[in-house]
Amino acid sequence: MQINGLDHVAFRCRDAEETRLFYEELLGLPLVAVSSGEACVRHDGAAEVLQLQFALSDGGRLSFIDAPATARPDQFAPTDGAERHVALSLASAEALLALKQLLDEHDIPCGEPVTAAGAMALSLWDPNGLQLELVAPLLPREAGTADAAARDHLARWSEQTRARKAWLFPVKA
Repeated sequence: MQINGLDHVAFRCRDAEETRLFYEELLGLPLVAVSSGEACVRHDGAAEVLQLQFALSDGGRLSFIDAPATARPDQFAPTDGAERHVALSLASAEALLALKQLLDEHDIPCGEPVTAAGAMALSLWDPNGLQLELVAPLLPREAGTADAAARDHLARWSEQTRARKAWLFPVKA
């Protein structure tokens, strides 16, 4: 079995049109599908549902679900992006800087671009409280292959944090 890629990632949105304006008009992602009612696969029983899908150039999709009957304000609080964010790739640092200028012109709060690990990145929050990281490569990125150094790094991390995690997340009997 081989996983070929990411098909889509789905998040709630508090307002479908506000979300469309942000992703389509500002970020330039085309809205390629909208479904509602029974056409939406839901697990919480919500009947009043609309799903938006925006296309990414690699074939993946970013989806947002508007379900006002089950929405709560806490679902849209800005996330702590260190753990939960969506990173979208841009073609170049120039494209990232041009998008930063556009965000500034539209008074969309965002940080300053930072450079690390062979890429330039810019963080911001969408209208739904979801942190986005816009990433532009500065160096070529290799296709994903197993890496012994990465596994060694993970093993050292796991050993260093094992006691703390055992205290935080005890095994349930």
